[in-house]
Amino acid sequence: VRMRIEYKVIFRLILTTGLRRSEAVNIRIRDVQWSARAIMIFDGKGNKDRLVYMSEDMAVLLREYVEYLLDFVNEETGWLFPSFCIDEHISGTGLAQKFKRYWKMTQYAKTCEKDPTIHALRHTYVVFRMNNWIAQGVDTNVMLPYLSRQLGHKSPDETFYYYHQVR
Repeated sequence: VRMRIEYKVIFRLILTTGLRRSEAVNIRIRDVQWSARAIMIFDGKGNKDRLVYMSEDMAVLLREYVEYLLDFVNEETGWLFPSFCIDEHISGTGLAQKFKRYWKMTQYAKTCEKDPTIHALRHTYVVFRMNNWIAQGVDTNVMLPYLSRQLGHKSPDETFYYYHQVR
């Protein structure tokens, strides 16, 4: 039961923040800055640290999940997403396999030529963010560097490539 809830939360976190799979599984509870609705990502791709912000509803869901987790395991675990053994975090490979398994259970699985990977959630985050800005009349050239920083990219060009792929 705990793992089913955990998977739903981590998939949503990746979708709503653009985290990489490896970054999401390596988050410790102490890395969450609740008052700022942010998560400190340590040693991301390129050995970079960065702060990733969450929406208010994601922060509420995450806090409820952590309360549930700590009640469920009856002891404090350091990992935000522990494996069955709470002293270890869930594996990125295992998470990818679960994503694939859950995808196969959806009605959309039969209509796609190629199955999405968990990394598609990161791409979807960029597309949603850019499309929202466009719909609101926000200058995407001004905002793209901020989005790039949120994603841990070296440049806005890397970020725009995610968006460019869907055009």
